Amino acid sequence: MLCRWIGLLCCIGALTGCTEKLSKEGTDLLEAIIFVSDDIEDHAKDGSWPEPWTRQVLGRTIEYSRRGRNDLGLFNDDENRKIRDSSFIRYVERISSPEPCVFLRDSFIEFSKGDSQTDFSAYTMPNRLTAYTLNLAEAYSFELSFESGAVDVTVQGPSVACSGWGFCENYWNRGFYAGEDEDRVDRKPVGVFGLERAIALIKKACPGKAS
Repeated sequence: MLCRWIGLLCCIGALTGCTEKLSKEGTDLLEAIIFVSDDIEDHAKDGSWPEPWTRQVLGRTIEYSRRGRNDLGLFNDDENRKIRDSSFIRYVERISSPEPCVFLRDSFIEFSKGDSQTDFSAYTMPNRLTAYTLNLAEAYSFELSFESGAVDVTVQGPSVACSGWGFCENYWNRGFYAGEDEDRVDRKPVGVFGLERAIALIKKACPGKAS
């Protein structure tokens, strides 16, 4: 009888495709990584983009997506033929952690079937420009600096960042202008406090190693 129940449970698992899901802590960590590195978060809207990011958890991966009109032109004639009838595109950004403190960013663009805003199976194009791997397991420095509106986030460590083409560096940097307080130029904008909280969460989960 016990063997029969075990066999039944195995069959159910195979049919339902059960996969391990992210814990609350794991979800918070992945959200912090993609926010710090790419300024992506659920419901965030870029002023130049018609839709905000929409987040969903897929097993142990978090996916962010947003749709827009297709105004892309590709260099490859065969690819252009595949997308010429696509009225819309869907940008998809994914973040996962295949190993502790190693974060994989996957990025691609999906093209709609004709005028559909729900069926994006016409063509999928990998976006290697925003795909990368961030390895914090042996990072010895993860810092944020702010001065006169300029924010600089830097990470240092052995092969800490690898591009979508597989080229790795011992230094990763994200710099941008966050604006200034009208009364005091040394006062941090609200967005910087959010980055500091996210980095504190990441450093607690992935303390790295001493230099």
